Amino acid sequence: MLIDPASLPRIWHWALLGALLLLASKIVVVALIVRHSGMDARGAWRTALLLAVGGEFGFALLAIALDASVIDQQTGQIVLNAVLFSMVAGVLLIRYNRSIAARLAPAAEVPPLADRLAGMPAPQVLIGGYGRVGHTIAVLLKSSGVDFVAFDTDPKRVQQGQVDGHFVLYGDIADPELLMAARAEQASLAIVTVDAHAVALQAVAALRQHCPRVPVIARARDLEASAALINAGAIHAFPEAIESSLRLGATALRMLQIPTVDIDQMLQDIRDWDYQPVIEPPTKKDGR
Repeated sequence: MLIDPASLPRIWHWALLGALLLLASKIVVVALIVRHSGMDARGAWRTALLLAVGGEFGFALLAIALDASVIDQQTGQIVLNAVLFSMVAGVLLIRYNRSIAARLAPAAEVPPLADRLAGMPAPQVLIGGYGRVGHTIAVLLKSSGVDFVAFDTDPKRVQQGQVDGHFVLYGDIADPELLMAARAEQASLAIVTVDAHAVALQAVAALRQHCPRVPVIARARDLEASAALINAGAIHAFPEAIESSLRLGATALRMLQIPTVDIDQMLQDIRDWDYQPVIEPPTKKDGR
């Protein structure tokens, strides 16, 4: 309602320049702020393109400024039309933000997985998942001089693994093509460390199907998950909750000066009996 169409022929070039300045300045400022917060370059550009347009708040401020005679009518019309032009251009920026951001921040070419693994000896150990458990296992293997390759579907974990100096690649260990590229059938051991039970089951089943001679051990949340993973083909599936309790109990026994040999034998017996000696019995209800 504030825009005067009759003034447009006289000021359209200034309004267009104002729209370009508004869009360019907001894109640069937002991109720098978002990039500084830790987002990747392409994500920062996409966010900036989505937030670059002028908005209704600008119109509200201009209305107040015109009513208070802070700015003259011609300047007001230039700024009003500049905001309007930016909103029209914003439709295209929002619609094509992905492709525009791809041109502003082209992704570095990553060679195919097969090319990255070509010419390298087959790893002794495959690790599925580079979270807390996968990282710990990787540290132990590297300290022992054991060759390994870890796979994770989270780009941030893959990047962190590379920062840690470990051979971590992006990929799903349940993918048959990945297993073929990694020559998984030549590995001595596969370790599934992912936390999600369904994903772990899928990974164990895929390893048993495509690499039947490679032993698989897995991480499990509890005894029920452990049994399911063993049924899927894992040689061992260690339930975290019980294992942490056993470690705590072993530490307590050592502090009480129980011989280490006896403690180790006790823990091994518990594991050999599938943790049955330490499983909590069903709770009796109503005295039954």
